[in-house]
Amino acid sequence: MSLRAMPFVRIVVPLILGIITYGHFDISIPYVIPQLVILNLILFYTAYFRVPRKYYWIFGISIHINFFLIGYFFCSKEDEKTAVDYFANFYEEEMILTGVIDDMPAKKDWIKVRLKLKKYKNNDSLKICSGNLIAYIKKDSLSEHLKYGDYIAFNSKVQEVPPPKNPNAFDYKRYLHFQNIHYQAFIKENEWRLLDQNRGNLLFTLAFGLRTKFLKILEKHLTSENELAVGSALILGYKNDLSEDVRAAYAETGAMHVLAVSGLHVGIIYLFLDFLLKWIYINRKWWKLTRLLINLFAIWAFALITGASPSVLRAATMFTFIAYGNYLNRNSVIYNTLGVSAFLLLLINPYLIFQVGFQLSYLAVFGIVFFQYKIQRWFGFRNNILHHIWILTTVAIAAQLMVLPISLYYFHQFPVYFWMTGFVVVDAAFVVLVLGILVIILEMTVPFLATYVGYLLNWILAAVNKFIFLVQELPFGLIEGVYYGLTGLLIMYLIVLAIGAYSETGNRKWMKYTYGTFMVFLSWHLYVTYDTFCEKQIVVYNIGKEKTVIDFIENHRVVSLVGGNISEKDIKYNIEGNRNRLGVKEVVTIQIDSIFEYQDRNIHYKRPLIHFHDKRIAVLQKDVEIPEEALKMDYVILRNNVDISIDKISEVFDYQQIIADASNSYWSVKEWKETCQKQEIDFLNIYESGAFIAKIE
Repeated sequence: MSLRAMPFVRIVVPLILGIITYGHFDISIPYVIPQLVILNLILFYTAYFRVPRKYYWIFGISIHINFFLIGYFFCSKEDEKTAVDYFANFYEEEMILTGVIDDMPAKKDWIKVRLKLKKYKNNDSLKICSGNLIAYIKKDSLSEHLKYGDYIAFNSKVQEVPPPKNPNAFDYKRYLHFQNIHYQAFIKENEWRLLDQNRGNLLFTLAFGLRTKFLKILEKHLTSENELAVGSALILGYKNDLSEDVRAAYAETGAMHVLAVSGLHVGIIYLFLDFLLKWIYINRKWWKLTRLLINLFAIWAFALITGASPSVLRAATMFTFIAYGNYLNRNSVIYNTLGVSAFLLLLINPYLIFQVGFQLSYLAVFGIVFFQYKIQRWFGFRNNILHHIWILTTVAIAAQLMVLPISLYYFHQFPVYFWMTGFVVVDAAFVVLVLGILVIILEMTVPFLATYVGYLLNWILAAVNKFIFLVQELPFGLIEGVYYGLTGLLIMYLIVLAIGAYSETGNRKWMKYTYGTFMVFLSWHLYVTYDTFCEKQIVVYNIGKEKTVIDFIENHRVVSLVGGNISEKDIKYNIEGNRNRLGVKEVVTIQIDSIFEYQDRNIHYKRPLIHFHDKRIAVLQKDVEIPEEALKMDYVILRNNVDISIDKISEVFDYQQIIADASNSYWSVKEWKETCQKQEIDFLNIYESGAFIAKIE
């Protein structure tokens, strides 16, 4: 396929590069507007005077630079921090802020909402401001009724979203930065009040209202907790009720994309409705236009009701162009359609490019369009059932081929049985979505029929969930701990591009490039593996109150000293990222409170002392026996509010630094810190500064 037939693919690439330059790398390009004016003058001159063909390259370069600068400019204009009236420019504590709830609240122990700020009160006068922040409102009888469009005032402390407290942990600050949000507030019961309602966008107010109504209908017919959670996610895009077990099961089996309403669901809506409308044959031009408008209304209504996520917006935009192409009886080039949808969405909101769902959505569709038919031709089946299963399997393989590198980059795991769940959940998604819509329609028209359809829907969801959990239990179903940086990601996509070029052209030179690139990747991987194998670290993590985790990492192995009730969630969100980064394959856990002595390789633990290579550490806690003789220590770690004074520590130990981990109370740490400051002792509070890391040469 010639690039001439895909003009939007050609211009969306420099547009994306311009957006990334501003939003990701924070590279400053001065005088963007004058450069845009000059480039457009060059383009006008070149087009108007029709310069000789040998100078056309000037025209092409100018176009690409032009769209690069347009992407940079649009992203900079979208950045809330550049606004003159941005609230953080003049924020003071005790200031009263007002804002509109800009999304559907997530209601758990705290009500999480995104607030679009409108005004602030300073010196008894209200002034206009702008900006977004994440607000966590304490759940009570009033806050649990908050909804989209509610206008509230609050006077809680607003603070910048903190960076992660542990190495290589999930960076929530960066995640919100790419959603153009930089501040958060924790609002207690008496620190806010409702000023007004229905202050949001009229379309979104209607959409979220319908979504809430439809959720109540599903609650009536889906009686089991897991079935309701999965049904709400699949039919309406509402994922707040999904438990950790269900999320993990769908993610580990490669079926999570079904719960994220995306192109699959929009495609089902469009194709099913278009199929029904074709049965109504009216040979009039107005009916053809009416059918187009009905399809477009259904697509965008579904997109709004399900929350207008990046994947849904992409799919709705793409199917809009497909429907319009069918109306004009033109075969649209799918790659150009993808380019048009991405171009329009990124002009509206450039920060969409940084959202993982947006990236995965476009890569998956591109993989399906480019690779699926090529893979399908490998085998042929005369049996219709086997042929259908093979097609669904090839769709999963084609999508996975394009999203695998970036999935490993973000999630560090690979579901081996994705092909097995693919041909089940895709068909199930079609049936569940159709039955779900039917239940909602019948509940509002013929309620007694909705009961029977609801029973069938509940049974299908239960069967799908059971199948997913069964696949999750299969051996060797998940490859975990895969970690590589941006360099590895780029090399992997070079391999994919070389494979794609070979499958498209059949030229064997591309197989040579594939092999060569794979050898580069293998060499790079061996280097990284050796580098992490030689890495030796002591890490004291910031886990939370009454919890202690100290990792002694060496040769892809960790001996972990643990105190308190450490959950799998604590490990996943605070520790797992660093262990994956260092290639840890084996974990030995030592319970501080139950194991008195442990020795293995280069570590010797005899409560409360630890000897790891040339480092000596004392871990002091309640009911621990303090040695009587003076000992030389590198670090003294205080945990769980140990009742000991700094003076007593100085009598017993000759140390370099005192470390208070996050298991201690605020008052204990405050007292230790004040004493250390007076005596000029090196003191570290992990709760404030984040994890402590000591690298051993």
